[in-house]
Amino acid sequence: MWRLLCGLSLAVPTALFGMGVHGGNAAGNPISPAQLAQLQQNPNQKVIVILKNQHSELSGRATMAARTSAITADQAGVVKELTQVQAQHVTAFHLINAVSATVSKAEVAHLLANPSVRTVVPDRTIRELRSVFRPTGSASAVKPAVATTTGTPNQLCGTQAAPVQNEALSLTNDLQATQLTTPQGQKINGAGVKVAYMADSINTTNPEFQRNAAFGTPGAPVIVDYQDFVGDGTPNDSGGEATGDVSMMVAQGNLAYDVSQYSANPLAKPCFVKVQGMAPGATLEALRVFGNFFATAGTFVRAIQYATDTGVDVLNQSFGGAQVPVVVTVDGSASAPFTIGVR
Repeated sequence: MWRLLCGLSLAVPTALFGMGVHGGNAAGNPISPAQLAQLQQNPNQKVIVILKNQHSELSGRATMAARTSAITADQAGVVKELTQVQAQHVTAFHLINAVSATVSKAEVAHLLANPSVRTVVPDRTIRELRSVFRPTGSASAVKPAVATTTGTPNQLCGTQAAPVQNEALSLTNDLQATQLTTPQGQKINGAGVKVAYMADSINTTNPEFQRNAAFGTPGAPVIVDYQDFVGDGTPNDSGGEATGDVSMMVAQGNLAYDVSQYSANPLAKPCFVKVQGMAPGATLEALRVFGNFFATAGTFVRAIQYATDTGVDVLNQSFGGAQVPVVVTVDGSASAPFTIGVR
């Protein structure tokens, strides 16, 4: 996983959108009735209109209101034109100074002649490459009053009452790290940190995502917000990319899993383990950006924008091994950076 410190003022992510044709220097661009009729025909181009002024002078959460106001004013003319030509799916962004829409080829050319427009690029499709493995093993509730590590590092299997802790925590020294304390005596387990992921759907009622007493209020939801930026009606997933990501981050160790049948070479007797995330005290914001294994660049920007607007501290972007370029560029001058993890 790559970790990038990223400010809340983002430069134009042309690596995400691909190369576009830069706008001209024409002034005004009035639309006659005849031209309007032409611009409205065959709106089949999904594009993102990127304006020239990205307001890099307004960076960080402290200036977000001023940034939003300035960008809204910049976009007024473009949004008015998109309304006139009856563009579809118009979405105005404020994280970057851009507007996404579905328009005609003629309207793309007309927008490129607008002197305030830097470029018009395709709202690129990003495909998620993943293989979902759903084994036939079983799980049972443990819910200890205090989540403790059971067994020794060399112990392979535990019992249902005393499952072995997942090996990832010991390999990454996470178990030792969570024994550290703040100056106030509180254990460092992610408490007070808000994490978000960008991936596919997730089952928010999964028992592993209900707070264990060791890490907060028993039974409180760990996933405090779920946003579906796809809206295709696909039901929540229980074993996909997002479930693995979230488990790695905030699983509570509430269940004992019999993994004896998870392999092509099953074991002769039950073998129980449990899964605890690396920051079980953190809260999580779920951002669904992939539908049927694909998303668009505009969807990504909407999700990142939502994360910044809602005060996310760490944003995990997980695309299942897809060859996706880095979504944002870094403005190191930002006063309130957060972390983006790209996997």
